[in-house]
Amino acid sequence: MIGKTDYDLIWRNQAELFREGDRETISGNPFVNRQEEQIQPTGIRSILTTKNIYKNNNEKIIGVIGYFTDITGKALVKRSGVFDESKGRIYLDKYFEGTYLTYREAITLYYALLGYPNKKISNTLCVSLKTTEYHKKNIRQKLQVNTNGDMINYAIVTGLATTLFICIEKNIESNI
Repeated sequence: MIGKTDYDLIWRNQAELFREGDRETISGNPFVNRQEEQIQPTGIRSILTTKNIYKNNNEKIIGVIGYFTDITGKALVKRSGVFDESKGRIYLDKYFEGTYLTYREAITLYYALLGYPNKKISNTLCVSLKTTEYHKKNIRQKLQVNTNGDMINYAIVTGLATTLFICIEKNIESNI
């Protein structure tokens, strides 16, 4: 929330814990899907938290960007999707009838999960903004979701994000 600090919100008693996570992120250790407990008006909730640094156009750190997904009472799937190294694709689970994410779609989703805006994804991948938007449209269609927020949430809750991070962080770049 722009203009607010953790000390201004309902979880003010946990503010120092959350600010510690911000400091960790700014020092070069962003995180994805860290399970935490958070005090909310409805009680204590289990959440998955993702935080990354936020930079301006000059690459100066100007803050932390993050989001959380409430997973209270939900069983998490450890991993969704299987990487086929010979084809350079991530196949989605059986409910998607053999649908797959191409490497470019997977890497686009990876950077979206890190909180990169479309322009930064485009610059990082050396593609046009329209290409990034096209990949995101294809990903949403394949995951059967309507918005980029739903796309991120789906990837986190199903464990697809875990599969992406394992594959991409091992620098698997076949069939780009």
